[in-house]
Amino acid sequence: MNNKTIVTQVVYFVLYIILQVFFAKNLELFDVAFCFVYINFILNLPQDTKRDVLLFSGFLLGFIVDSFYNTWGIHSAACVLIAFIRPFVLKVVTPKNAGDDNDLKERSLLRFSLYAIILIFIHHSMIFFIEIAHFKLFFHTLVKIFFSTIFTFVLSVIIQYLSPKKATKQA
Repeated sequence: MNNKTIVTQVVYFVLYIILQVFFAKNLELFDVAFCFVYINFILNLPQDTKRDVLLFSGFLLGFIVDSFYNTWGIHSAACVLIAFIRPFVLKVVTPKNAGDDNDLKERSLLRFSLYAIILIFIHHSMIFFIEIAHFKLFFHTLVKIFFSTIFTFVLSVIIQYLSPKKATKQA
């Protein structure tokens, strides 16, 4: 990553935290769909991001969100988990000859959707199952995970389309 990319990622990091803490935290649909749009930061990091940077970014992002949600590490654990498995999911979902960009405008909607939904589902599963700490409400928790995954994914796609297009590389 060059310096311009690092500065851009830091700006996105701060913007996603602001978006989550001041806006998405209050988005709730019928007490079953919650929006955790901040994980879009991890989803959209460049594919060549080193694993230690991924894990640290995931931890820091989750830690900051935890401090605003008073959740004592739930978001940190979920973010570190998806940061850890992200390269494996990318390897499975992305063809060998594909580019290295996670931008929806540069990829096919199907490929990005599969990649994003898998990671969002895992993130939400971790959050909701740690939060309840038992399996008495197993099916209700599955409903929350399912609808929250859809809600977060739809908002992530909208944010992707509203974000400025990256400059194309010229040879």
